[in-house]
Amino acid sequence: MRKGHDIKTDSYITDDILFRVQEYLIPALIKGSSNLKKIKIEGKTKKALSNVGAVGTGCSCGIDSIHAYVTKTKQKSKKFNLTHLCINNVGAFNECYGKNEMDNVRKKRIQKSKEFAREVQLPLIITDSNFQTEIPQMHHLTHTYSSAFAILCLQKLWGIYYYGSSGMGIDQFSVKDNDKKDCESYELLSLDCFSTSKLKIYSEGMCQNRLEKTEDIYQHDLLKKYLHCCTTSDKNCGTCPKCKRTILSLYALTEHLDEYSKVFDITYFNDHKEEYFEWLCIEKEFEVKITAPIYDRCMQKKEFRIYVEKRNQKKEKAQEAEEYNYYKEECNKILNSTTYKMGKIVVWLPYKIKSFIHK
Repeated sequence: MRKGHDIKTDSYITDDILFRVQEYLIPALIKGSSNLKKIKIEGKTKKALSNVGAVGTGCSCGIDSIHAYVTKTKQKSKKFNLTHLCINNVGAFNECYGKNEMDNVRKKRIQKSKEFAREVQLPLIITDSNFQTEIPQMHHLTHTYSSAFAILCLQKLWGIYYYGSSGMGIDQFSVKDNDKKDCESYELLSLDCFSTSKLKIYSEGMCQNRLEKTEDIYQHDLLKKYLHCCTTSDKNCGTCPKCKRTILSLYALTEHLDEYSKVFDITYFNDHKEEYFEWLCIEKEFEVKITAPIYDRCMQKKEFRIYVEKRNQKKEKAQEAEEYNYYKEECNKILNSTTYKMGKIVVWLPYKIKSFIHK
């Protein structure tokens, strides 16, 4: 769509998906971005494939996947309860782990997922694809698409699939500037378009932001044992943005952070707490949506409030000092000007400089 190239395929396309993509997804994306062009998709169509009615979700052991397990094994109607866990390699294990470490991280994380699956007594399906190496992608722009590809590859199995990706609530749904922003912002639309009459893909926890999901499960033993959110290592480094977000969420929610010592270095966090606080304050200043709820909840903690108050006081003093130096310099310019030296008179002063002189 960036280049305006149509798509023509010799393979069959599910008629449900072709209809929804052409009638709803493509027009919506074009409306949200002036950089995308309308395209056509041509190919032979078939009815959706039948399946055995399995219910699956990812098992990365992040907040979203653990939330999916905890909440989707207690449904009153059994047809919505999980029957399988799944881990797909279609882009998440990318170069953020380092070129030489990608495979190593993937193997170690799969091992942890196997342990998780054994403990909860659900079968784990592992898939692997060369998608990310053959068709290089910017992961944040395409992860919904590549994940849907992996889900649809097993459409004879799945009747329902819970896709736990978005850290944003339903109130932040948007197609605006979709060619630049994370595709999670419009996955309520895209996942529905990638569903068929036989397979429904849900955005798991779509009515909650990630802090609210964390609040649902933060006391669960599985989270304290298996949680992994890091984008740099097979273990939580504690210093990448996702680790910072998660540990600060736990800090905001509990008085017993030591309970998470199996998944985070709590001693390091306590020793560098002000660095974490400062990072969260900067996120607030830049109006980062995903961390805004974490900041607001941390403000309920006295320790964090005191830090913010002291920080604001320092900023105010620094701003006052900066203003003082600036207006002093402006006043000196006036005093040293030819007009003033000759006539000892100033006809007009900017209001701020006038106020400064009175001060």
